Amino acid sequence: MISHQLFPTLIGEWKHPEPEIVKQALFSRIFHHVDERGYSMETTGNVDLHLDEAFDPLFSFAAGCASEYLDTLKLDRGVFDLNLVKTWLNIITEFHTPPHNHQDAHLSFVYYVQIPEGLDKPVYFSCEHKPNELFYGMTNANILEWNIHNSPTWFFKPQEGQLLMFPGKLYHHTGGYGSGQPDTGCKTLDDLKPRRISIAGDFLLTYNRKIGRAYGIQPVSNWRTFNGS
Repeated sequence: MISHQLFPTLIGEWKHPEPEIVKQALFSRIFHHVDERGYSMETTGNVDLHLDEAFDPLFSFAAGCASEYLDTLKLDRGVFDLNLVKTWLNIITEFHTPPHNHQDAHLSFVYYVQIPEGLDKPVYFSCEHKPNELFYGMTNANILEWNIHNSPTWFFKPQEGQLLMFPGKLYHHTGGYGSGQPDTGCKTLDDLKPRRISIAGDFLLTYNRKIGRAYGIQPVSNWRTFNGS
């Protein structure tokens, strides 16, 4: 049989050439990006690491990865601006992230800064519509061997310096980290040593000029903002 793999989901993987520089930058600036309890995550409002110039070695790298990702899709990059709109830290030992997606992002990524021994549990990506499930429940108990054709979920084992990039709408989660209850906060560098640390971010594509197309986001210069009052 000639096997044709149609409509694949593109997940890009890269290794930062100098991961120690990123780690040193993080440890030197991390306490500028945590709240008074020592927490730093998306829900605490600490979502602007990309505005801190100390992290340029990471975010310039991530932007280059995003450009390569879009080139793989043969997107006309000449009409788009690539906007990094939100970045945040995940610092965990026991807490695991349930399945979710980033519907308000076009491209999302995760970069692994530190993976202590025993905390290299995978990150999982899931396909909701299961295109090769021939009948409901087929993949629940009838598979002899999992592969990319029959599995609705696939995983990557994280490594320090690794960056994964994927469509923001793609569901993903981490697993194997205990109860799912949040960790205690980090207030010293010693608190960070046993933690798995990653940096996540979201990109939006906007047109770089006003353009006559029905789809896509017009440039920020074409927006009119109203306050909430």
